[in-house]
Amino acid sequence: MSKQSDLSPRIPQELLNKIVDDLHDDSKALGCCALTSRLLLERSQTHIFSSIIISSSRDAACHRSRMDANPRLWGYVRRLMFLTFFHMHGGGNGTDVSHILRKATSLRTLHVGNSIAHASWYTIPEDTRIALFNAFRSPSLTDLHIFYLSSLPASIFGLKMHLNHFSLRGLTFCDDDSFDLGSADLSEMSVHTLEISSNDSIDLLLSIIAHPNSFSSRIKKLILHNLGNTTSLAIAVIKSATYSLETIQLLQYPSHEGNMDLPGWAEYDFNVMPYLRRLELHFMIEVSSRETFHQSVTSVVHKIADYFTANPSMLQIKQINVRLVPWWLHTKSSRSLGWHHVLDIVCMISDWSMLDLILAARTTSPESSVAVELGMYKGYEGLEYDGLGSAAMGQEEIHVVKHAWEEKIHAQMPLTSRGGILITDVIPDE
Repeated sequence: MSKQSDLSPRIPQELLNKIVDDLHDDSKALGCCALTSRLLLERSQTHIFSSIIISSSRDAACHRSRMDANPRLWGYVRRLMFLTFFHMHGGGNGTDVSHILRKATSLRTLHVGNSIAHASWYTIPEDTRIALFNAFRSPSLTDLHIFYLSSLPASIFGLKMHLNHFSLRGLTFCDDDSFDLGSADLSEMSVHTLEISSNDSIDLLLSIIAHPNSFSSRIKKLILHNLGNTTSLAIAVIKSATYSLETIQLLQYPSHEGNMDLPGWAEYDFNVMPYLRRLELHFMIEVSSRETFHQSVTSVVHKIADYFTANPSMLQIKQINVRLVPWWLHTKSSRSLGWHHVLDIVCMISDWSMLDLILAARTTSPESSVAVELGMYKGYEGLEYDGLGSAAMGQEEIHVVKHAWEEKIHAQMPLTSRGGILITDVIPDE
């Protein structure tokens, strides 16, 4: 009797599908399922081919060949990541990528570029540029992430796109002969969450943001990486989105000097924003040694307290989220610090009491909350987990860390805790 007939009379197909779905992030197990039975094959393939990462022309050619041999697989692709090869020239490279973009008609998430191999839009083969713009306009696309790409045509902001998440990091923009900003209608683009960081010229982007029909005037959430010229962009976007913005999130990275200063835009009067309900301050903190980690955490907690003191309008925001994200470096000394060391160091900081006094004294309502979270850093651009901050740790270990974190933070912030507004959590997938 075949494996298929063994399975068929005993287990309903719905249950088999549920079993495969539970293995969605285990590629080896999915591969075994696909080889085990025809009853498991299609469901396994929907997960195996849901995400494609291409970092070379060879990757592009292999994926094209494999999926052209079974065209049904194209319909399973939901996420495409094109990483490090746009700076390479070659007709085959462009042809394969443009072919993949045309065939992946159910695409929901598209990543273009990364922070290691900076590239120019005009080094991308022409057929790929055309295919990318067509993919940007795809009705199924909800998340678009463009990283470290120079000379991106400003006409992208005139495309008809309806995005849940639009990430623009390390980009520069250029004028497009076919696009006149003065007469352009930018109302076709809608974005719920805008994520930005900038390391170069921002004049053209500022012009886009200032446009009367700019998508920025309708965003609900703004994510700011506190890098480069992002501070200059931040005020412009915040002003543009005054009557739509509900959440502001800051991602703060340590500078080379270890400085964790908050940006100048945090001095903005948030009382003028009628729909702003949530402020998120997320800090990436390098774990290199016990001493430097202690200094960094002390600086972070002190700076947060300073900003709430200097800008009372921050305290009027109903939901305040502070997240500390330990980021293990690849050094021998950092590897000696486990989670229990990190928790002890974080929670021995004396400045917690100062922050507790400030937060406990603010005017509250039934909707008010203060979340103090511990983030578990996910590795470079979501491709792999990094160091002891791994979110791949078992659920039991996460539960232990979460319980210890809750006890320690509530002990350090007794006033806010007794007020019933303090929430603690461990976020395993930063």
